[in-house]
Amino acid sequence: MNTAVKTGQRNGLIDFMKFVGIIYIAVYHWFNSGGEYFLGGKFFVEFFAITASFSFFAKFIRAEQNHTALDGQYYWSYIKQRFHRLFIYTFPVFIMYFTMIKVVKKEAMSFLDICESLSNTIWEILLVKMNGLNAGQGLVNGPTWYVSALFLVEIIILGFLLWNKKWFLYTMLPLSMIIGFGYWKNLKSASSADWLGWTSFGVLRIYLCYCTGILTWFLCQRIKKLNWTAIGRALLTVLEFAGYLTCCIMMLYPPTRNSQYVSILLFTLSVAISFSNASYSGHLFRDCPFTRKLAQWSFSMYLTQGMIKWFFAHLPVNPLNALNKKFVLFLILVFVSGVILNETVNWLQKKVSRLWRKWKMYLVQPED
Repeated sequence: MNTAVKTGQRNGLIDFMKFVGIIYIAVYHWFNSGGEYFLGGKFFVEFFAITASFSFFAKFIRAEQNHTALDGQYYWSYIKQRFHRLFIYTFPVFIMYFTMIKVVKKEAMSFLDICESLSNTIWEILLVKMNGLNAGQGLVNGPTWYVSALFLVEIIILGFLLWNKKWFLYTMLPLSMIIGFGYWKNLKSASSADWLGWTSFGVLRIYLCYCTGILTWFLCQRIKKLNWTAIGRALLTVLEFAGYLTCCIMMLYPPTRNSQYVSILLFTLSVAISFSNASYSGHLFRDCPFTRKLAQWSFSMYLTQGMIKWFFAHLPVNPLNALNKKFVLFLILVFVSGVILNETVNWLQKKVSRLWRKWKMYLVQPED
């Protein structure tokens, strides 16, 4: 008998895996120069993108089922809300990172110098720099490339879905994956910042993961519709955990594009099973306030880990390789900074929301 939980409920295992993923990514970035541990840790970006795509498409389907007017107003409302959701986290980290770089490097801090620097980085603040405005260069806060690419991809895909959903799902999406993965496989360089002549590779990478995430949603719905027996649910649980575990083990070794594609395939299967709630993982990792906090902290940790590493790398002592033994301290600081960022943003949101409700009548005229 199928005891799947209602559609839309969060999944504790997915939230837990997000936290595991940011640990992998942070350690990968820390040892990136020396190449000692978690050599393929960057592949967890695919997991984040697939789960983000799954949630993005599920939200669109819910709006469609609730007979929401899927028009231009919905489009711009979603983009505004999405930008706000991302901006409130990326902007304070950017300010801290930008200031730290200026202070540590003892660069000029005059008004003219700051304006000159911001003329190039303003696109990073607005989360659109990965469309190619980065000009093949990294961002001030490197991990923000993922946030920028995610934002741009959602703008594109949501537009297609509102314009012609069937055409996108049954023509554009499979065609994109066939051409996109083939193009990716034959690229000599696949750095996230690379300019491809029409966009950065980072946007292409996230776009393909979003297409995969949408297919994951359809696979999840298929799994939900079946009435699984106890043996069937046990088998799903084994496949689910085996997929995650295999990916985690593969990321301990040097990355290849083939292993990256296998990771995408395994994440697709495991994420579909997790969100279907047809396996027993929901009983082992129940959705609760703590698992939700882990997911929130993981995003904040992702944004702050680059800044923490940069600080360690520019300490007036030994070079980074000599500090590799202190990566546990690095992880602790990443965790603490992520928690502080997340809780501060949540607190400020509540305060600003109250102030806005209080002062709105003095700033905006009421509608007739």
